[in-house]
Amino acid sequence: MKRKCNHCIGKVLAVIVSLSAIASMATVVQATTIPVENPGFEALSGFHAGQFPGWTLDLGSCGTGGSDSVLTGATGNSVGYAIAAGVFHQGLGFAIQPGTYTLTVDVGDVFVDADPPFDPLFPTIPAVILTGNSGTVELTEVSRDRPTPDNGQMLTWTTVFSVAPGDAIIGSDLWVVLGAFGETSPMREIVFDEVSIDYVPEPATLVLFSLGMLGVLRKK
Repeated sequence: MKRKCNHCIGKVLAVIVSLSAIASMATVVQATTIPVENPGFEALSGFHAGQFPGWTLDLGSCGTGGSDSVLTGATGNSVGYAIAAGVFHQGLGFAIQPGTYTLTVDVGDVFVDADPPFDPLFPTIPAVILTGNSGTVELTEVSRDRPTPDNGQMLTWTTVFSVAPGDAIIGSDLWVVLGAFGETSPMREIVFDEVSIDYVPEPATLVLFSLGMLGVLRKK
């Protein structure tokens, strides 16, 4: 009986050791921040510049401007903006791998004149996405937190994307795309600030290790 108890204690201790090892491995699977050039649009190149440092124009009219003074919640001295269906992107020099990508952007709403508010459409107009294959394929979105800002206000948007093992976009360069899809009025601006992207690798190795350890313990 005593021998059986000792055996049980040994198995419990083995489980504890295994869980500790798994926890140690889990600490390795941490978020990595992917560098973004000019993330706060502080490097200025003027209004309607077409291209501005770190970012490339794809469509419409975009640029940087010193609008922070009229925007509640803005950081620094400048923001990026898109009007008249303007869209711009940045290639990040990061080869897409399986895992989770969290894109955080401060997004604002500015009415340049007395045009009617477009708040009811606001959540669908701004482009805040991650893509691969030179912008042709969007990463799979798994969750979003996108509050609607009032006129002159900036709020933080957080969007989580996922890339599964075997996905066709693995290995292509990660792009962040911002803009104003569907907006046609030059008097309505969507503004962006403080762009950041965190990446957490797909923890397949950790799962396999865990299953292997449980299998060994089960045999014992």
